[in-house]
Amino acid sequence: MNKTSIIILTYNNFLYTKECIESIRKYTDKNTYEIIVVDNNSSDETVSWFKMQKDLKVIYNKENIGFPKGVNEGIKKAQKENDILLLNNDTIVTSNWLINLKKKSLFAQWSY
Repeated sequence: MNKTSIIILTYNNFLYTKECIESIRKYTDKNTYEIIVVDNNSSDETVSWFKMQKDLKVIYNKENIGFPKGVNEGIKKAQKENDILLLNNDTIVTSNWLINLKKKSLFAQWSY
């Protein structure tokens, strides 16, 4: 299976973002994903927390460029062979979430 590039757009809401990323780390098999965060000029503690995280790819925008442009920036930073997953920063994932999502996606691809 391909690795997954998880694209998360942020603008403040530090606690949501932190819980989201921590849930990905806890419930996703290592070496099966990368997290790419696009920050749209957060003014809370989000940016300082990102700078302490070694496993995130972060794009720091100097202004809020909105959702569509932001996620497109994240997609461009993803490894070319990876699957792309857009995830809202207020999402908390649970056990086997990505494995199950990919199984359902494969089934949908073969159902046409």
